[in-house]
Amino acid sequence: MSSQPDRPTQPDLRTPQWVDASVRGMLVGLALGNSLASWDRSLIPAGVASQLAAFTADGLIRGSISLDNGGADDLPTFLWAGLQRWAACQGIETRESFLLEELVAGHPTGWLAQVPALRERRGSAPATVKALANGPTHSLGSHGMVRTLPLAAAYRTGPPTSDLMPIAGLVATTAQQVTATKEAVSCAVAATMVAAMAGDEQYGDVDLAELVRIILTLGPLAGSEVADLLKLAIETADTHPGDRRVFQELGGHRTAPVTLAAAVFAAASHPRVEHFTTAVRLAALSPDGTSAAALTGAILGSRHGIHALPADLVARHELGWVMDGLGRDICQQLTTYPGGNRGGRPALPGWLAKYPRS
Repeated sequence: MSSQPDRPTQPDLRTPQWVDASVRGMLVGLALGNSLASWDRSLIPAGVASQLAAFTADGLIRGSISLDNGGADDLPTFLWAGLQRWAACQGIETRESFLLEELVAGHPTGWLAQVPALRERRGSAPATVKALANGPTHSLGSHGMVRTLPLAAAYRTGPPTSDLMPIAGLVATTAQQVTATKEAVSCAVAATMVAAMAGDEQYGDVDLAELVRIILTLGPLAGSEVADLLKLAIETADTHPGDRRVFQELGGHRTAPVTLAAAVFAAASHPRVEHFTTAVRLAALSPDGTSAAALTGAILGSRHGIHALPADLVARHELGWVMDGLGRDICQQLTTYPGGNRGGRPALPGWLAKYPRS
């Protein structure tokens, strides 16, 4: 089955406003949460998970352009190449490269390679680096969940009847490139499903706890550890919202299942838009607070949209404009044909300079 949603044969050059705002809010909210510890600085630096998510978004767009123009339906390859571009910008060697021509030329292609904040070291991503150097690890860490969140847009930009299952399969395949651990893959799938459905207009009247209950009935999460922890998280959010003691009840570990459950608990405890900062700060108290805060920011950003996020924080974040732009570009690429269709002329001049097909 194709990894991309069906699209009209002719572009209408429009994206529903609520989809555009939600996808942008998801990416910017992720970046804000990932940088919580630096909110008091005049320029808020990006976190490494935000960098990885940016290059995942870039890979998603490039893979879609290739498919539009007759290339193979092999989006995971483009997503993997995106991680390699991140590594090249960081000066990290990889075990194999789809980027040989780019690297021979001296630098990766595309506009993200020109963003200074994406070339700076902003923390470590050991499982990703090890996978790039030696192949999949057995990590149960949380970066895999955060960096795959842009793939939620592939569901959000499909028709109203889009099925989450192809997207779940894509996320699983992408996660497996870095980790061979079944639970870590399940967590990446679950996180993407929550982020995707949180901002879906058809679930606008469904509270976050009930939304997670719906997700838990879907096939990919059946029998997983994360399903049990998510049940505990939403039950506690219903009965004792904001009670930080739940983080110990969830296990108290810096693993992906605990981190996702902590993020869902924080978002479900404080789901209103005016409580965005409260929810993110609560998530940050969990064992892997940086990743949990990023997930909470993404969930609430998707739920309420870009315009509801704290303008002061967005304006001061060094990747705020980058993530906002990537959100816009994902929506445009997945709903229209700005990079051309079946070899035709690109609809938007300069699009293929931003996102080369190679």
